[in-house]
Amino acid sequence: MIVFFLFGALSLFWTTNVSVTAKGIYSTLPLAIIPVLLSQYSRFNTSDLRKTIRVFSLCLLLYFLACFINATILFFKDHSFSHFFYHGLVSLFENNAIYISLAVAVCILIGINLPNNTVKDYVVIALLGVFLFFLSSKNIIVSTFFLSLITLFNHKENRKKVLVISTVLLVALLVLIVFDNPVKQRFIRELSVNADFVWIGQDFYNYKFSGFEVRLFQWRIMGEMIQNHQIGIFGLGLYNIDYLLNQYFSYYNLYKGYFYINFHNQYLQTLGELGFIGLGLLFWLFFKAFRFKNAYQLVVIMLFMIAFFTESFLSRQKGVFLFATMYSLVFSFLNTGEEDQKSAINKK
Repeated sequence: MIVFFLFGALSLFWTTNVSVTAKGIYSTLPLAIIPVLLSQYSRFNTSDLRKTIRVFSLCLLLYFLACFINATILFFKDHSFSHFFYHGLVSLFENNAIYISLAVAVCILIGINLPNNTVKDYVVIALLGVFLFFLSSKNIIVSTFFLSLITLFNHKENRKKVLVISTVLLVALLVLIVFDNPVKQRFIRELSVNADFVWIGQDFYNYKFSGFEVRLFQWRIMGEMIQNHQIGIFGLGLYNIDYLLNQYFSYYNLYKGYFYINFHNQYLQTLGELGFIGLGLLFWLFFKAFRFKNAYQLVVIMLFMIAFFTESFLSRQKGVFLFATMYSLVFSFLNTGEEDQKSAINKK
């Protein structure tokens, strides 16, 4: 991760906007600082991981409580249920629901995979699941659901855990499908996709993109940037691709509300900023993760890999901090586990 940060910092030498890239270096500092800090804590074991996740989970639940109270107050003023879902729910702190969803999902996936969970642990996980539902991030909800299923296959010997997780997942799925709710409506809206027009259209004046369509359109734009030789081996510099994206939005006559947004895809964002080398380094970070032995380590990395397809998490400092923290925690635990195994072998 530090190598990835350093390459981003080096882009200061070829960026077309030094001030923007300098701000980007400042925003991505946690990628270098957090691994160094956690490396000083040499004995990070399962108990430490459990304590960390418990504290983080309780903080998120307190956050949920504050947001829910605020949403209730706003509901009594205008009787709009939108205050309870998606960005409306976290408007109290002016946060992005997708970033909070990722933090919640990480706690859920690590929590259900930790051994020897108590009833209190399962209650916390269930409440986090409710919070995730209200946050309404489609990609994170689906990813968490299927990665939780992977957990079931990993814990066949623990019938109690399999029963609890299976029951919770089944109830959540039935609620989502059977009852009309804003989350279900968000999924239904995504079923209407005009892929041909999005891929070859030339004028998008007053065209209302769905979430999937705007991301598909940005894949098209990245392809055109590469064809036009605007993106190469090194990219345009850290945090210095959005101006070019806006030029394409203007050329295709998009509604002004779409301006000043990023690629909403970390892989495309990295490719634009740091070129093919930067994208390769990002893939290398994930490739290293596949040597993990424990399920909760693997599912967390898989969650980030999937989430990066729909959001540029490393373009916001809160996303950088979350990724750097969780990735470093996973590696700290991995290294401790390997040392414990070697010590056990030597004792034999």
